[in-house]
Amino acid sequence: MRKSNITSSAYIAARYSCEMKRASRLDQGAIADGLDRLVLWARRSMQSEMSSTSITTLDTLEYAGPLRITDLARREGVSQPGMTTVVNRLENEGLAQRIADPTDGRVALVRVTSAGRQVLRERRTARSMALRTVIAKLPDGHQAALGNALDALLALAQTAPEQEWNTP
Repeated sequence: MRKSNITSSAYIAARYSCEMKRASRLDQGAIADGLDRLVLWARRSMQSEMSSTSITTLDTLEYAGPLRITDLARREGVSQPGMTTVVNRLENEGLAQRIADPTDGRVALVRVTSAGRQVLRERRTARSMALRTVIAKLPDGHQAALGNALDALLALAQTAPEQEWNTP
């Protein structure tokens, strides 16, 4: 985690030009903004030698792969040549590998390796520990509110990826 003189909440607030309004139960925009800020903080709090595209590519391969490079490129929002570069790097590091498509031997699919899964597990564990540290600093009432929202947060986490990954 980065060392800084500013608090996490000050950092998050500084990342956006608009000030977040306190979310009411029906204010989906404010809730979405708050979650977006939290995701941004979580991603940036993790120092990594890997690019975010490499990490999200591994994550996509873990949950939706094996996939063609063209499909990976579309899902990750990068060009096909850019994704080829990412896959080459991941393959050279032993984190992904190309395999023959069982339905079309002329086509290669990319899948995550066990080493790639280990990298993802380590990142998730580190991110979880960083979040636990921040949550522990919150007042008891805020910790209880997060606990009460856990079912909704888990449902959101399970719903969002299905919408993205079921899109061919």
